[in-house]
Amino acid sequence: MRVYNEMRAHKVDDARKRLSRRARRKLRAVPLAERAEALDGVIAMLADPASSVRRELEEHLPACLGLHPATLRAGLDCAFSAWKASGMRALVDAQLDPEGPDAAGFDCTSILCGGVLPMPGIETALDCLLLGSPVLLRPAVRDEVSARVLQTALAAAHPALAAALEVVDFANPDALRRDFEHDFAPDHNEDAQAERAAWMDIQRRSGSDLNLNARLYDSARGALGYFLDVDCVVAYGSDETVQRIAEQRPERRTVCYGHRFSVAVVARGAEQAAAPKLARDVCLWDQLGCLSPTIVWALGDADLLADALAENFAELSRVLPRGEVPLEAAARFANARAELEVRAANSAARLLGGEHWLVARETDARFRGSPLYRALPVCPARDLAEVSATLKPFARWLSTIGHAGFKTGRARADLLEACATLGPPPPRLAPIGQMQAPRLCWRHDGAGTLLPLLQNPTPLERQLGAQAV
Repeated sequence: MRVYNEMRAHKVDDARKRLSRRARRKLRAVPLAERAEALDGVIAMLADPASSVRRELEEHLPACLGLHPATLRAGLDCAFSAWKASGMRALVDAQLDPEGPDAAGFDCTSILCGGVLPMPGIETALDCLLLGSPVLLRPAVRDEVSARVLQTALAAAHPALAAALEVVDFANPDALRRDFEHDFAPDHNEDAQAERAAWMDIQRRSGSDLNLNARLYDSARGALGYFLDVDCVVAYGSDETVQRIAEQRPERRTVCYGHRFSVAVVARGAEQAAAPKLARDVCLWDQLGCLSPTIVWALGDADLLADALAENFAELSRVLPRGEVPLEAAARFANARAELEVRAANSAARLLGGEHWLVARETDARFRGSPLYRALPVCPARDLAEVSATLKPFARWLSTIGHAGFKTGRARADLLEACATLGPPPPRLAPIGQMQAPRLCWRHDGAGTLLPLLQNPTPLERQLGAQAV
């Protein structure tokens, strides 16, 4: 994790101005088709294990993100191969109006990255550049590699695209406050002066270097202010984080990607075929992404599915080992195991688990959370109606439903009908085994990836965005 030094806020302002002036003109002078072709070249570099940019990701990201190198490599292969198979030119055809303007994005878009996975920030940056919108990107706290690699790939693909991406790095002022709060928790005050005074009081009581910490805090607040002073902001993070960003700019476009989770459902007769694919969907990224399944419902033999999953988790723990587990997460994982052991001793529930994975065969269809890091409840359900009724209270946070055994006929129609009850907008549907591999033209939290980034979408583009799958 990075240690932040004092960063002059004007550096963020300078980067923003460079993008809004020269870089924007140069980017929009490049025809849309040429931008798409260049960005497909970037994706090809990312997807190629032999390329220098891909090697840099594989060499440096595991230590930053706490993932095992083999597991990270598999995650990158899965995501970038799907991007390469679909491509930017196909995204243009799927989500843009052929009669609309070539440069339909905002004059400048800021992207606030978060979480563990590098793909969301990279994908959004590529989408913005496709639309002719320069990008001001602030990397996720744990990832100091991906943005640098993206800059390198863009420079190799097209100079105008490379000049249209500026990377800025500054601390979250709220996080700086929390770092020194310890046992002190003054009430939040939205007035900036009162908030800063409360924060400085915390520093005095904690014995911190007040002058340095005050400069860091002031610098971070100023940098964030300049970062948000653009026409469009895309924010990834917790619900609290993205809501706070949106509240600071109520009259301007803010695209919020907060907390999301994914689930899976397996039809009768599909248990054995689905198990290896579902186990892999869980193990990729150690179950830490929004597309990682956190619970599965079995409409057939839940015991058969649980046993098959346990076998595959055991095998994957050897070929795709689990990475580092933070102390708090390890405690949640241990507590979940202990609770399951007690319930298994006193009910028909079953616990199957190795040192680094858990499968819980539950007794009913109730929704259960997962401690993540490869822990999966297997719940029996009578039918899809029971699954959708169980999910309904949590539908606003639902990203993807993975499915197996619903390919054709009435089974497929029933799945679509059940999914529709969880909207609008309905969640993304993906075959188990492809949950972690969305195409570039996928449904991202209820809409096509380009629609939120278009400054003035045409009626056709609104329709295409709503229909994205």
